Amino acid sequence: MRFSVCIITKDEASKLKRCLTSLKQLAPYLAEIIVIDTGSTDDSCAVASSYGAKVFSFEWTGDFAVARNFAAAKATEELVLMLDTDEWLAGVDLTDLEKFIQTAASTKTIGRVVRINKNKNSQTQNMEPRLYTKSYFNYTGKIHEQLVPKDSFASPIYQDIAVVVYHDGYQTKQQLIKKAQRNLTILLTELELKPNDSYLLFQIGKCYYIQANQHELAIDYFIAALKNKPVFSLGYVFNCLECLVLLLLDEQRLDEAEDYLHLYPEFKKDGDYQYLSGLVMLENKNYNSSEKYFKEVLKQPIIRVQGRNSFLANYYLGFISEQQNNIQQAIAYYTAAKQYQPAQLALLRLNCG
Repeated sequence: MRFSVCIITKDEASKLKRCLTSLKQLAPYLAEIIVIDTGSTDDSCAVASSYGAKVFSFEWTGDFAVARNFAAAKATEELVLMLDTDEWLAGVDLTDLEKFIQTAASTKTIGRVVRINKNKNSQTQNMEPRLYTKSYFNYTGKIHEQLVPKDSFASPIYQDIAVVVYHDGYQTKQQLIKKAQRNLTILLTELELKPNDSYLLFQIGKCYYIQANQHELAIDYFIAALKNKPVFSLGYVFNCLECLVLLLLDEQRLDEAEDYLHLYPEFKKDGDYQYLSGLVMLENKNYNSSEKYFKEVLKQPIIRVQGRNSFLANYYLGFISEQQNNIQQAIAYYTAAKQYQPAQLALLRLNCG
């Protein structure tokens, strides 16, 4: 079985070329490339055609789900891999991919790829549901669209697959704030129709989270999103929990932060969850528990936020050791975190710089 790759684009010819070039890694299983152009004035369509893609025009309606479903409808294969123009394939384990595509339709499973977000000053990663059978699933939501079952069968099964995608979307803080402000009006309008939709509440919270002077509102929306305890396996749930805990820590609402972590014990083996738990215990001056969490984080090979399982965990372990007056151990941890400026300052303070 092979699959179709679907891409929506507008006026991003250079990024589209980068994306299309990267797809050669999928050659054994790539049946076709579908490019949906939503009104480009540059040479995006010509670029797509030069790579053998099937190009279709689509009048933009302000609804990402409609556009993605239109793209999938143009695909001749049942299995669809949905990508964005500002994404490109970094690597793939073809053996792992083959195992997935052989069973995806019969098990009604959605494949989640690793997406590494390469921002200007940092790097994060998350698992994105992207490879799916179009007979069973489609997109819903004008923005921040989600893959959902077409019929009323049980919640979809997600399977992480060894496909890594880079993403460089919005690079600056100013761009992110502008995007959040643009999206907020649409999301609030949708919320009027679905006032208890946890995903919408989360996305509204994220829009306020990005804006430094709106954190109280962000907390309120994140709490509302988790009120009905959405299933932990839904991709946004951990992100919501993480943002909420970090904001509660900033506000020194430590008991609430700990309570919300306890809401999802399913994440206890997750490195980012352990990192958040370490922070909460540290703020509560429970150094022994905090130390255990950060040591567990160091063992994690995969983490969402770059540095948490290396220099950040080492820095906090150094801080804990220093608070316990174990200076030599503190120096060792700070040295392991030397790329991190607070660790450099700590070493200078301890006359070890």
